[in-house]
Formats: sequence, C-alpha cells, structure tokens
Amino acid sequence: GVGVSNPDKAGRDVGEICGLGRDLGLTATDDVDALIALKPDALVHYGPTAAHADANIELITRFLRAGIDVCSTAMTPWIWPTMHL
Repeated sequence: GVGVSNPDKAGRDVGEICGLGRDLGLTATDDVDALIALKPDALVHYGPTAAHADANIELITRFLRAGIDVCSTAMTPWIWPTMHL
C-alpha cells in the first residue's frame, strides 16, 4: 500500500501521482488504519521534517504498536549512533 498525507493525493493511482503517464493499479490512501490492516512486515515513512516531531512520533508509534517495523527519513535527530559530520 501507499500512504499519503496530502488529501488531494488520496484515492489517486500511484502512477498518476508519480507522473508516470500510466496507472499502476495501486491506489494511494490517507487512511492509516487501512495501511495497518495490510499487515506489512515493514514500511518506509517519508513524513514531515523533525520540525513536526509530535505528528511523526504519533504516526510511527501506531505502526510500531501494530508490529510493523518502520524506517523513517523524517526524524534525522534520531539517527544512532550519532552522526559526526
């Protein structure tokens, strides 16, 4: 499944959203419960930046509590071990 946070993208084919010029037969949803019901082993979360930490934590926690592993690019301060640039 493909989850989206923008309600304008919900219900649209992922191929259309990505500008592929063809449908892929995969519809995007903004329904978190529907995504959890798919029971994936893992998901990739490209949520808003760490400036929206509370929203990210709430959403990621829902997935983790459902037994879904999460890889997120949204919360770079959570990188461990600490990055040294």
